[in-house]
Amino acid sequence: MKHMWSILCRRAIIDQSTQLVSLFEVIDALPAPENAGEGLLAVEADFVTVWERDEEGRGERHNARITVFDAKDIPLGTPLVQTINLESTPRVRATTRFPGFPIRGLGTHTLRLEVEKTEDDSWETVVDYEVRVVSVTSLAQAAVQEGR
Repeated sequence: MKHMWSILCRRAIIDQSTQLVSLFEVIDALPAPENAGEGLLAVEADFVTVWERDEEGRGERHNARITVFDAKDIPLGTPLVQTINLESTPRVRATTRFPGFPIRGLGTHTLRLEVEKTEDDSWETVVDYEVRVVSVTSLAQAAVQEGR
Protein backbone atom coordinates (compact mmCIF):
# COMPACT_ATOMS: atom_id res chain seq x y z
CA MET A 1 0.00 0.00 0.00
CA LYS A 2 1.34 3.43 -0.97
CA HIS A 3 0.61 6.67 0.86
CA MET A 4 -0.09 9.35 -1.78
CA TRP A 5 -0.78 12.47 0.30
CA SER A 6 -2.22 13.82 3.54
CA ILE A 7 -3.66 17.18 4.54
CA LEU A 8 -5.33 18.74 7.57
CA CYS A 9 -8.26 21.05 6.89
CA ARG A 10 -11.34 22.43 8.62
CA ARG A 11 -13.66 20.28 6.52
CA ALA A 12 -13.41 17.77 3.67
CA ILE A 13 -16.49 17.07 1.59
CA ILE A 14 -16.72 14.23 -0.94
CA ASP A 15 -19.14 14.67 -3.84
CA GLN A 16 -21.15 11.44 -3.97
CA SER A 17 -21.70 11.54 -7.73
CA THR A 18 -18.12 12.30 -8.84
CA GLN A 19 -16.18 11.09 -5.76
CA LEU A 20 -14.11 14.30 -5.95
CA VAL A 21 -13.05 15.83 -2.65
CA SER A 22 -13.27 19.51 -1.71
CA LEU A 23 -10.89 20.67 1.03
CA PHE A 24 -11.85 23.79 2.98
CA GLU A 25 -9.44 25.95 5.00
CA VAL A 26 -6.23 23.96 4.92
CA ILE A 27 -4.56 24.13 8.34
CA ASP A 28 -0.83 24.65 8.82
CA ALA A 29 -1.09 26.83 11.94
CA LEU A 30 -3.55 27.10 14.82
CA PRO A 31 -3.96 30.03 17.22
CA ALA A 32 -3.76 29.35 20.96
CA PRO A 33 -3.52 31.49 24.10
CA GLU A 34 -0.01 32.67 24.99
CA ASN A 35 -0.09 30.55 28.16
CA ALA A 36 -1.55 27.44 26.49
CA GLY A 37 -1.10 24.27 28.48
CA GLU A 38 -2.33 20.78 27.70
CA GLY A 39 -5.85 20.52 26.32
CA LEU A 40 -8.05 20.65 23.24
CA LEU A 41 -8.27 23.67 20.97
CA ALA A 42 -11.87 24.33 19.99
CA VAL A 43 -11.15 23.56 16.33
CA GLU A 44 -12.82 20.83 14.30
CA ALA A 45 -10.50 19.42 11.69
CA ASP A 46 -10.39 16.62 9.11
CA PHE A 47 -7.14 14.76 8.43
CA VAL A 48 -7.49 13.39 4.90
CA THR A 49 -5.14 10.70 3.59
CA VAL A 50 -5.06 9.08 0.16
CA TRP A 51 -3.76 5.57 -0.43
CA GLU A 52 -3.14 3.37 -3.47
CA ARG A 53 -2.42 -0.32 -3.95
CA ASP A 54 1.20 -1.36 -4.32
CA GLU A 55 0.29 -3.53 -7.30
CA GLU A 56 -2.63 -3.09 -9.67
CA GLY A 57 -5.11 -5.93 -9.42
CA ARG A 58 -3.98 -7.15 -6.00
CA GLY A 59 -6.31 -6.16 -3.17
CA GLU A 60 -4.91 -5.37 0.23
CA ARG A 61 -5.95 -4.18 3.68
CA HIS A 62 -3.75 -2.53 6.32
CA ASN A 63 -4.10 -0.73 9.62
CA ALA A 64 -3.02 2.89 9.83
CA ARG A 65 -2.68 4.96 12.96
CA ILE A 66 -2.46 8.66 13.67
CA THR A 67 -0.73 9.98 16.77
CA VAL A 68 -0.49 13.64 17.74
CA PHE A 69 2.84 14.72 19.25
CA ASP A 70 3.65 17.97 21.01
CA ALA A 71 6.63 20.20 20.21
CA LYS A 72 8.89 18.00 22.40
CA ASP A 73 7.84 14.87 20.47
CA ILE A 74 5.76 13.51 23.37
CA PRO A 75 2.49 11.80 22.33
CA LEU A 76 -0.82 13.44 23.23
CA GLY A 77 -3.68 11.07 23.97
CA THR A 78 -4.37 7.69 22.45
CA PRO A 79 -3.43 6.94 18.81
CA LEU A 80 -6.35 6.64 16.38
CA VAL A 81 -6.30 3.39 14.40
CA GLN A 82 -8.28 2.77 11.22
CA THR A 83 -8.34 0.10 8.54
CA ILE A 84 -7.38 1.13 5.01
CA ASN A 85 -9.30 -1.21 2.72
CA LEU A 86 -7.98 -1.52 -0.83
CA GLU A 87 -9.47 -4.93 -1.51
CA SER A 88 -12.16 -3.76 -3.93
CA THR A 89 -10.71 -0.45 -5.14
CA PRO A 90 -7.22 0.58 -6.30
CA ARG A 91 -7.34 3.96 -4.49
CA VAL A 92 -9.05 5.16 -1.33
CA ARG A 93 -9.39 8.31 0.76
CA ALA A 94 -9.59 8.06 4.54
CA THR A 95 -10.82 10.95 6.66
CA THR A 96 -10.23 11.21 10.38
CA ARG A 97 -12.28 13.89 12.11
CA PHE A 98 -10.88 15.68 15.14
CA PRO A 99 -13.66 17.27 17.23
CA GLY A 100 -10.93 19.36 18.88
CA PHE A 101 -7.18 19.57 18.28
CA PRO A 102 -4.99 18.30 21.15
CA ILE A 103 -2.08 20.53 22.16
CA ARG A 104 0.51 20.90 24.90
CA GLY A 105 1.80 24.46 24.80
CA LEU A 106 2.91 26.43 21.77
CA GLY A 107 5.26 25.12 19.09
CA THR A 108 5.21 22.72 16.18
CA HIS A 109 2.96 19.73 16.82
CA THR A 110 3.06 16.64 14.60
CA LEU A 111 0.41 14.31 13.26
CA ARG A 112 2.36 11.08 12.73
CA LEU A 113 0.77 8.70 10.23
CA GLU A 114 2.00 5.11 10.43
CA VAL A 115 1.15 1.82 8.72
CA GLU A 116 1.26 -1.53 10.44
CA LYS A 117 3.69 -3.95 8.81
CA THR A 118 2.04 -7.33 8.33
CA GLU A 119 5.26 -9.34 8.63
CA ASP A 120 6.13 -8.35 12.22
CA ASP A 121 3.26 -6.17 13.56
CA SER A 122 5.57 -3.14 13.86
CA TRP A 123 4.59 0.35 12.67
CA GLU A 124 6.30 2.27 9.87
CA THR A 125 6.03 6.08 9.72
CA VAL A 126 4.79 7.26 6.33
CA VAL A 127 4.42 10.97 7.08
CA ASP A 128 4.95 13.50 9.86
CA TYR A 129 2.47 16.31 9.18
CA GLU A 130 3.47 19.46 11.05
CA VAL A 131 1.02 21.97 12.51
CA ARG A 132 2.33 25.13 14.16
CA VAL A 133 0.51 26.10 17.35
CA VAL A 134 1.16 29.84 17.71
CA SER A 135 0.01 32.52 20.11
CA VAL A 136 -3.05 34.49 19.12
CA THR A 137 -1.00 37.66 19.64
CA SER A 138 1.77 36.68 17.21
CA LEU A 139 -0.80 35.54 14.63
CA ALA A 140 -2.58 38.91 14.87
CA GLN A 141 0.74 40.78 14.56
CA ALA A 142 1.63 38.79 11.44
CA ALA A 143 -1.75 39.63 9.90
CA VAL A 144 -1.20 43.35 10.56
CA GLN A 145 2.26 43.22 8.99
CA GLU A 146 0.79 41.55 5.91
CA GLY A 147 -1.82 44.30 5.68
CA ARG A 148 -4.89 42.22 6.47
